[in-house]
Amino acid sequence: MQNLLKKYIIVSVLVLGGIFFAANAYAATPSMITTPATNLGINSATLNGQFSTTNLGSTSVRFEYGTTTLLGSSTGYQSYSTGSGTYSEPLTSLLPNTIYYYRAMGIDGTTSGPQFGTTLNFQTANSVLPTVDTYAAQVNPNGSVTLNGYFNANGSSVTTWFEYANNTSFAGSSTTPATPRSGISGPFNDTVTGLTQGVTYYFRAVAQNAGGKTDGNRLNFIITPSVINPTCTIGSFNASQSSVPVGGTVVLSWSSSGCTSGSLTANGNTISTLVTSSGLPVTQTVNTTYTLTLSGPGAGNTSTQSQTVTISNINNPTCSIDYFNANATNITAGNPVTFNWSSTSCVSATLSPNGGSSISSSLSATAFTVAPQVTTTYVLYMSGNGAGNNTSRSVTVTVGNNTNNPCQINSFRANPNSVTNGALVEFTWNTSNCSNVTLNGVPYSSPIRLYPNGNTQYRLFANSNYPYTSDTRVLYINIINGNGSSSGGGSSSSSSSSSGGYGVTAPVATTFSVPNVSGTTVIITGSAYSNGDNWLRTWFEYGPTPALGTGTVMQTFGMTANPAAKIYNLNKYTTYYFRIVAQNSRGTSYGSIYSFQTGGPISTGDTTVNNKPSSSSTSSTSSSSTSTGGGTTNPDITSNDYNASLGANAGSNSGAFSGFNFLWLLLLVIIILIIIIITRSMALNKKEKDAHHPAH
Repeated sequence: MQNLLKKYIIVSVLVLGGIFFAANAYAATPSMITTPATNLGINSATLNGQFSTTNLGSTSVRFEYGTTTLLGSSTGYQSYSTGSGTYSEPLTSLLPNTIYYYRAMGIDGTTSGPQFGTTLNFQTANSVLPTVDTYAAQVNPNGSVTLNGYFNANGSSVTTWFEYANNTSFAGSSTTPATPRSGISGPFNDTVTGLTQGVTYYFRAVAQNAGGKTDGNRLNFIITPSVINPTCTIGSFNASQSSVPVGGTVVLSWSSSGCTSGSLTANGNTISTLVTSSGLPVTQTVNTTYTLTLSGPGAGNTSTQSQTVTISNINNPTCSIDYFNANATNITAGNPVTFNWSSTSCVSATLSPNGGSSISSSLSATAFTVAPQVTTTYVLYMSGNGAGNNTSRSVTVTVGNNTNNPCQINSFRANPNSVTNGALVEFTWNTSNCSNVTLNGVPYSSPIRLYPNGNTQYRLFANSNYPYTSDTRVLYINIINGNGSSSGGGSSSSSSSSSGGYGVTAPVATTFSVPNVSGTTVIITGSAYSNGDNWLRTWFEYGPTPALGTGTVMQTFGMTANPAAKIYNLNKYTTYYFRIVAQNSRGTSYGSIYSFQTGGPISTGDTTVNNKPSSSSTSSTSSSSTSTGGGTTNPDITSNDYNASLGANAGSNSGAFSGFNFLWLLLLVIIILIIIIITRSMALNKKEKDAHHPAH
């Protein structure tokens, strides 16, 4: 029995040794994967593959390829000392519009020999000849000829030129320079010179790409002496005087040759269409520039001259600019700005941005609109009659990005704030990051002088457009009688001051821009100051647009307040706008408008989506994307063979590792069998002993 046990043990050791040896040899064999070709061109492509080995030595890889499944060609070997990796090989000089087959191949230091990936295929791009059309030629007045054509590249880079000769077979023809063209298709032309009059020339357009050359249809032209037009020339253009008094007369005269039409303008206005004049009298009322423009037959055959006549009066009225205002001086790029201006005794004007070309020549304007992209200084130049009679004003429009800087009114003042009925009050203000400013609904620029009639509330409102933010300030102008007492509503009888006391103005309201948002619930806050009154009432306005539309419950305080409001059951994933409103005995003030975005319910399952809401001084949209893992899809892969190859390659790899796991499982079974045999042998051995030595 002991001999039998020894035999079992020896056989088990040999089996285990063979298994380890086979497992090591099997695991060292390289696993090859063929992956799709990339960079497909007319004559080129890039082959791609992957390898994996447990051999500690070098692994050599390459590709085999050909126009049939028998392949027949191969690339050079590439050596790697890593256990796995990817490799590529560019191919050139391939045939266009041809299907090629290829596979990955590798070999390592084991005796298992070369291993191959699945055979895939690709097709090189099709090389189609370009198409080209010859269009009619244009014979120019100077004797040159412009040749015209139209090409279609048909998917390849294309070069074009023209052939021309004095015979239909183009023997001894000349060519224009070959010119590479960009784009898929389009017109092209070349101009040729030095041709002989009276000779018929034949020409055609030519285009060439990687697929070859295409000749266009044949056309012809002839240069006749009558085609060459005489050049239009102004012989002279004179003014009888260069300076005259207001109302004086100047005689203009001019001569020309080869001209058939034209115009004479005075400060841009046409006053004559004669091509020749021995004397044209004109009356001078302002400084005037006369421009004579004449044309002859043929394109570009024009000539221009000018004369300037000035007014010489000594006592000219002074040119002055009454006002030059912009409705906004701090804007976001591209927002509109409206200018208005007026002048007295001026005869010419230019409005120039940053000293550049004039964009307006009006002597007055009420709504001239621009949309600057960068900070720009607009200068209004005005001139009157007489030398040195000019003036200018400038306004700088600052362009910035107020995404993180909301529109704010920095100051708003009235001087004085108590006047007699109908007296002048000057209002001044300063804003930051605001596109539009209105005072009691009317666009104004600071400073502005007004004449209140009765006790009046002046509300300054400013806002920015992109994104939308706003700010508001309110001032009260008190009308006082001659004895210094306050007048109620402008009546002659004396009345006491309002319940808030003399000097009370509308409250100050400040919206806090960062609310506390949790799902569809929000807590919005702000602060308010009564500005001298002994009571203060506040509430919040909110809604899904800057127009708001919904209000919270009013709260009453003393002279200061830091109110808060909690709002439930808002719409999910929605942008809301909000502001604080404060009121005292003198009126109502509004804080800046800000925005926030609600979230949604938070999932507690296996997948959690982050619905954290956002808040800002403008409406904003946040988005997120969730990756499903594993990499991205290559848009160049369209062959159905690719999906099949992935399955075959995956099966090749998984087979190697599955076989390796099977060997370990077999080893475990053998060990269990050995344990059973040993246990069984020991039991039999004990029975034999008991049989030979029975118990006494």
